[in-house]
Amino acid sequence: MSCIPQQMFSRPAARKQAGLATILILVLVGLLLSTVVLGSMNYIRAAQAQQMSVHSVTQAQMKGWTGVEIVRQYLAGLSSTDLATLANGASTTAPKSLTFTGITGLLAQVVGSDNAAAPTQITVDITGNTSINTPAESKSTIRVVYQISPGSSTTQQNWRTPKSAIVMNGNVNYTGGGFQILSGNVNLDDPNNPQDMSDFAIGGNLSVSSGTQIVASGCTKGTITLSGGGIAANSRLYSEQDFIISQMSAPSNVTLWGRSINLQQDGGSYTALLAGALAVNVFDNSTGTQVATANVGGTRLSQTSTIVLPSIATTDSSTGVTTNPASVVVTMTDGTNYLLDMTKITVDSATGVVTVASGATDKLNSNTNSSSSDMALPNSLLMRYTGVYGGSLSTLSLTSAKTWGGSVTINNAGVGTHTNLWAFGDVSMYPTSVTTLRGNGNLTGNGGNSATISDGRIRGSYSGSPAKPSGLTVAATDVNVGLYGVPYCETRVQPIAVKSMQGAANYVFYFYGSSNAPANAGTVTGASTDDPMLYIQNVQLKNSSGVLVNVAPGPYSLKTEPTLKDTNGNSLGGLKTYMACSWGNKYCGYDATKANGWTLSGTTQFPTGVVWMEGAVDLNGGPTAGYLGTGFVGTGNVTLESNTSSITAPNFTTAANTCGGTLVPSNLCSKQSDGSWAFTTWCTTTVSSGQSCPSANTITGQAIGNMAIVTEGSLSAAGWAVNGNVVLGQSISTSGSSVVITGSLTVGANKKSDTTISQGGIKVVLSGVTSSQGYIQDGSTTTVPSTSTTGTAKMLWSRYL
Repeated sequence: MSCIPQQMFSRPAARKQAGLATILILVLVGLLLSTVVLGSMNYIRAAQAQQMSVHSVTQAQMKGWTGVEIVRQYLAGLSSTDLATLANGASTTAPKSLTFTGITGLLAQVVGSDNAAAPTQITVDITGNTSINTPAESKSTIRVVYQISPGSSTTQQNWRTPKSAIVMNGNVNYTGGGFQILSGNVNLDDPNNPQDMSDFAIGGNLSVSSGTQIVASGCTKGTITLSGGGIAANSRLYSEQDFIISQMSAPSNVTLWGRSINLQQDGGSYTALLAGALAVNVFDNSTGTQVATANVGGTRLSQTSTIVLPSIATTDSSTGVTTNPASVVVTMTDGTNYLLDMTKITVDSATGVVTVASGATDKLNSNTNSSSSDMALPNSLLMRYTGVYGGSLSTLSLTSAKTWGGSVTINNAGVGTHTNLWAFGDVSMYPTSVTTLRGNGNLTGNGGNSATISDGRIRGSYSGSPAKPSGLTVAATDVNVGLYGVPYCETRVQPIAVKSMQGAANYVFYFYGSSNAPANAGTVTGASTDDPMLYIQNVQLKNSSGVLVNVAPGPYSLKTEPTLKDTNGNSLGGLKTYMACSWGNKYCGYDATKANGWTLSGTTQFPTGVVWMEGAVDLNGGPTAGYLGTGFVGTGNVTLESNTSSITAPNFTTAANTCGGTLVPSNLCSKQSDGSWAFTTWCTTTVSSGQSCPSANTITGQAIGNMAIVTEGSLSAAGWAVNGNVVLGQSISTSGSSVVITGSLTVGANKKSDTTISQGGIKVVLSGVTSSQGYIQDGSTTTVPSTSTTGTAKMLWSRYL
């Protein structure tokens, strides 16, 4: 039996151990390599995240600064009212957010201001945010203080200026009371200064009988008949037709100018008596064709010529007085009428050719043939004499500095004096005293005594008894007397349309379901047809903290007392708090009906601004200070009852009175940086966006704020004081005490209406009325588009939060 060596059994075990070690070494090496790789990957990933984070912060900051510029531009475009609203109540604990439209990752919050009511500095926190909802999301907040100066803007303006202090489209019959139109000193104890009186324009006849003295100057389209009462010293009365005067108190230094004059009373003194014009055919000088007719002042080229040299009108810049007729009506052969400005013509004294400058004509009416266009007035004319238009001038014994007519007759052998007497035709006189006499015709003496003529020259002969006055030369071939011409009375009115004024009003009273409802009023739950309603616009309320909030427009039903609200829905209290009638016991408008209109009786509280009212309006007394800072616009008749009070248009008192109350008419008022109030301004010309209005065209106070009363109906008044312009679609009547209007008055804008002045009377005062207050708005006037000037906003300082 053989034996196996022991070592043959030990080797395999050693080899097995050697393989395991190798595996362990490989595992350890692998683990080491894995650790290195994983560490490297983690490092790289951390580095990448860090780079992304740095990049994200940079982008957030960039976005934040973009927001800084966007906010600056936004603030620069806000009005003072908008800025005050933005600043009101804003703080770091109660910020006001601004919304960015179309931009993500930007947040802006107003956190403070230097003055909430009229801020000049506003603090805003602006946050930029990038990589939202990612590991790299980052935010950057910048606090910025802006220095701001608000821009100004104007809404579209409808405006015009009245032609005269009083324009009455119709006949005027004056039988008592007062008729006074004053522009300077209103002390009637001494109304002898011509500057004390201003002008009226009447579109019909003026008849004065048994009335008190007229303290006014002016013109009429029709005849002026004076058969009682009198006219103030230095008055100027012009008529396109005739004067018939008798039984009037003796005037002093009065001027009468018309087609003809018939003075049937002795006494008095006159600055001038002027009657008649030269009737002419008007030819196109380039073609020799007749194109028109006219009545002009002027002289013939010579006594044997038919060519007329029309008078050129000139205006004294210091006094505003125009010598010779300023305007002449030219009637074209097709019926078209033009008003020719005689200050814009030149006349060749050798040939009579008239050159018409550009802009010298104003079309009064078109021809009646709708199928043909209107003839135009050529710019080179020749006028040929065809006769005398009017010209009859008849007087008794009086004193006159200038007496000038077609034919002149002095009918009484009293002590009369004429400094200058000129006649286009014949003169017939009783003994009188004449310093200078010129006439184209004959002179007839009457009365048995010779007239006293210092320097007389006529082309014709002398006849009558007694003998020819020693100072008279007959057959004087160098004499060539013309005529002064006839006046043109500017009484054109434009129909008013108060509906178009509604958008500029502050309080609109209307009846539910009416076509006069405001465009944005909409429907009201529970309201019935013809219910009285109130719509409020362009109004802010000053709360207990002195901060302005916007009043919600409503509409508010007046069937029961409504509660006013702000635009956030907060209660502002009952209407009676702001509009109290029936001696404080009721809210105004509580008893209104469509049939009877609106009665404001026993008013104790009423807001400032413009009130627009549908239907008739009856004001029976008013607050203690009157309707101070309030204007009334309406569609129906307005009655100012015998319980007298006053109406003062918003712009006819101070800005503090109109704007400083609890309710503020924001379209009329502008808050200043020092907290005071001013009236808003507007421009009479179109201004490009961002440009300033020239100072000469800048008007203080919206035109509608100058209006005390505008109505499509009539006005009946008893002793009220009305401060502001008045425009009536129809007539005016007075009773009781005199109605005093400080501003202009237009009557009959929509309908030719006759006016009778008996008891009470009318006194119109322009003393103290500014040029800005002279602009009127009645819904039918010159339109100037909306304009604006850009405000500014700049960054004072900033820092990261």
